[in-house]
Amino acid sequence: MSNRAAGLVLLVYVLARLLPLASCADLFAYNEEFAKSAAGRALVDGIALPWQQLAYMPHEGGGFLMSLLEVVAFALIGPSVLAVKLVAVFYGAGVLATLLQLAREHFSTRAAWFLAVAFVLAPDPFVRFSLIPVGTHYEAMLFVALVLLFALRLLRVEVGRPRDAILLGLSAGFGLYVSLQMLAALLAVALALVVCRRFRIATRETALALGAFVVGALPLWIMLATVGQSVIVIRGEAPVGEGIGPLRALGSLVTPITSSGDPLVWLHALLFAAVIVLGVAWRERAPRLVVLYLSVFALAYTASSLAHEYDPDGVAPWLGVLRHAPLWMFATLLAADGCSRLWAKGGAARVLALAAITVAAVSGARDLVGLMRTGRPGAPLENLRLLARTPGWTYFEYLDRIIPRIPGDLVARAAVLRVFDDDPRRSAPEIVRALFEHERMGDAEAVELVHTAFGDNAPVALRGLGRFLHTDWVYDFPREFARIEALPAEVREPLAEALGRAGVGPRFRADKLDEQLAIEVPAAHRAAWLRGAGWRVHQAFRFRPDLAEAYLASRPLTEQIDLHAGWHEARTLDTLP
Repeated sequence: MSNRAAGLVLLVYVLARLLPLASCADLFAYNEEFAKSAAGRALVDGIALPWQQLAYMPHEGGGFLMSLLEVVAFALIGPSVLAVKLVAVFYGAGVLATLLQLAREHFSTRAAWFLAVAFVLAPDPFVRFSLIPVGTHYEAMLFVALVLLFALRLLRVEVGRPRDAILLGLSAGFGLYVSLQMLAALLAVALALVVCRRFRIATRETALALGAFVVGALPLWIMLATVGQSVIVIRGEAPVGEGIGPLRALGSLVTPITSSGDPLVWLHALLFAAVIVLGVAWRERAPRLVVLYLSVFALAYTASSLAHEYDPDGVAPWLGVLRHAPLWMFATLLAADGCSRLWAKGGAARVLALAAITVAAVSGARDLVGLMRTGRPGAPLENLRLLARTPGWTYFEYLDRIIPRIPGDLVARAAVLRVFDDDPRRSAPEIVRALFEHERMGDAEAVELVHTAFGDNAPVALRGLGRFLHTDWVYDFPREFARIEALPAEVREPLAEALGRAGVGPRFRADKLDEQLAIEVPAAHRAAWLRGAGWRVHQAFRFRPDLAEAYLASRPLTEQIDLHAGWHEARTLDTLP
């Protein structure tokens, strides 16, 4: 595959990823991506915290990398959802470019073409991951591919070039900062180099690689020195520890296939397994190194505390295979190699290779069309205009993470967070929600603290106390409205709206709206409650105002005026000028 052909493949990839984006497909429920955009905004807006504390999660160096890339995208094309998604599209193109280089340099040109087809027309979950820039398992594969690429260059010759050793070290070091799962690739590469060099490791290339590794991992050393063990504690769990057990964890790697009732999924998996077993040149270094890496990864995953059961009936079952990204990506590379070699043999072997890549392409094309249909494929320009005018960040998911890192009491923390350069009608309620959601104090005390912290903006800030009133997420609305009645008259209306905004269940769940609106609300608070529920309607249909308007029109006339007022305010404030 020539450089021009590779460039054509990357262009096709970008266009294929723009299709679901221009359809406004179901690619926006994973709010963590917009929380990481908020981390980038925190850097620009000057939040009074050291930069090491501004990352969404300390252990997610890849997430912070996404935050920085989004800062650049915001500066170039505006701080919109479209900018966030374009970061994902072009980063994914970088992943594919690296894999193509790995394939054409260490496997074959034909393998690179087969890989291109399977990657561009990837299964539904992996198309979604390529459009949700969270900087974790999927994005880390860029650096795993680079490490394998440079390691194989060193393994081809008795003494490797200094440049390749340096590039290997830099990729490994920075890749380890991006994701701790790089450890599996480092162990596999180290074992391969030691064995192939016949245990002669005290060499110049080793010294260069280790020195470059130390330099590449500089952000990780800084984080370890300033943040401590939270860099290796993943969502409250150490990577090693009690998990679901090795056998169940191993089973969870194949459950997404075995639990599927889709014949194409089964056929895709079986044909890829067949071409890997029958076609891969097991005596060559490149496939053996990839298999070694996948084996180390699988062993580490099944022995870790991070393995989890796959739930095919969950709200978003595709999220359950995010941690399987290395297996899909590099098993696909092996399958491309197997198809290439079987194709060269001709006859029945070629038929098997053709069947494998055809099923992969048909399955991927079907998934791509299906994903587009979850949106509004008939209005691409309108969809793109909407994405370009919707802010590319959310406050609460980010603030909920960094508030514990801010010293001082609630008032002091609020002062730090108010430097976000935004309309207080949008930001103040989110700041209050994050500040007070986990606090336990009297209602009058909370109201007084909001007035102290927000001054003239207190009436709008009070609209963020809904989760505070839902103590421990218990939805006891009669008791909560009784609490409001015990407070001064001037705060009752914003607090009733706060309960409406908090609603029932996750705020992006459209199926919870009817449940919320069926709740009986005291007449004195019903208008404010409905305006808050209008905000929930916007959150449920943030990227589909047509569906929001249809939902509002479906409600009784007695509700529509106040619901529409809340929805219209939410949408207006959630639109860039």
